[in-house]
Amino acid sequence: MTDLNHPLLRPWTGPHGGVPSFDAVTVADFAPALEAGMAENLREVNLIADNPELPTFANTIEAMELVGQALDRAQRVFEIFSSSRSSPELRAVEAELNPRLSAFRDQIFQNSKLFARIEAVYQSPQMASLTAEQQRLTWLYFTTF
Repeated sequence: MTDLNHPLLRPWTGPHGGVPSFDAVTVADFAPALEAGMAENLREVNLIADNPELPTFANTIEAMELVGQALDRAQRVFEIFSSSRSSPELRAVEAELNPRLSAFRDQIFQNSKLFARIEAVYQSPQMASLTAEQQRLTWLYFTTF
């Protein structure tokens, strides 16, 4: 699966922000959905890291808040299945995917260009003009990276 139109990846529908399509998900769906979500997330992160514009809150920190939404949806369902619908088949998928998810996170947190942008926002004079919430979010990204 390469497209993001899978039940695990597409936006949820319904009231209260929607709900996942649990009835449309099988254990076999997790690996391809999570792989596609990670690829899309990395593409989005690299666009931020490679942005030629000077780093600002909007084009760096706020942009980071918006990446990985498809992957987040797939991971939430994966975690729900892992904790409440575990099976030998699902545990095999977990054993395969958990190291890949960890390596994926490392790719983001060890992206030196991305960290340089986050650090530039954190240390910029712009920091003083941000709202308290924006300052806190910038600090969280800086200290997490």
